[in-house]
This record gives sequence, structure tokens and C-alpha cells, in this order.
Amino acid sequence: MDNTRNTLNNAYFALSDPTRRDILARTRGRAVSVGVLAQEYQISQPAVSRHLKVLQRAGLVRKMVSGKYVYVTSDHTHTAMIQHSINSLLADQATETHQE
Repeated sequence: MDNTRNTLNNAYFALSDPTRRDILARTRGRAVSVGVLAQEYQISQPAVSRHLKVLQRAGLVRKMVSGKYVYVTSDHTHTAMIQHSINSLLADQATETHQE
């Protein structure tokens, strides 16, 4: 249970930042280089790397190295668990609202 809780906490934290949510959307179904992400957001590569580290720790993206380039793509390893958790929270909230 602690591992699941940590995974969910990491995911919620990762998704709390609009830049990270956008990175996740941009990498859905395709690999994007870290350099391209840095250009798109007009931030440094180290700043993009920090965002990616948070997303990677949450199991939401994975990195691939090809020569001197690093690519990132979305990783759906924990997606079902995260969706289930959010749906459960919202369902509980909806039930409480209707009971009041």
C-alpha cells in the first residue's frame, strides 16, 4: 500500500504543475527531444530536465537515449491506477454532495 500511495503522491505532485501537464500532453504517443521541449517553453535544458525528473519519478514519462540526443515519451505504466484513484475521489465527493 505504501508503494501505491507514494506512486499516487508523486503523480499528483507531477500533475500539479501546468508545464509538466503540457509536457505530458506533448509527449503522448510520440518521442520529443529535451532540446525541442526547452525551445518550445523558452526555458533551459536543465529546467526541462527537472520537470522531466518529476514526471519520470511519477511513472508518467520515460527517457530514451539515441546517440547524443535524449528523447521523452509518455509512459502509461501507472495511468490506470492514477485514473482509478481520481475517479474514486471524485465519486466519493459526488456521493457526499448528494447526501447533504
